[in-house]
Amino acid sequence: MLDANRYIVSMFPSVAIVNHVHEDNENDRFYAQAELVLTQDASQAHIALRNVGSSVQATVLMNAKAGRNAFDIRGNGTSPFKLGDTIEVTCFEKGEVP
Repeated sequence: MLDANRYIVSMFPSVAIVNHVHEDNENDRFYAQAELVLTQDASQAHIALRNVGSSVQATVLMNAKAGRNAFDIRGNGTSPFKLGDTIEVTCFEKGEVP
């Protein structure tokens, strides 16, 4: 449990770019990957899956380090994502309050 007097959680936006899409027509599923380049460490990063079917799910990045990171995205049917698409990401930075 975090002590609210010792830690502050701040949020910052970013974007991930779809760099891989695979259609599995035989099983009516897709797999995509979106790359996020962080300029600072983040305790968590969540990709915004808006306007897509309820079967679409993505990994959450935990304790992501500055640099290149990737979200894995999966779902049923045809991919709603194309190479080069940008997807909003919400990142959370955790740091000690002085």
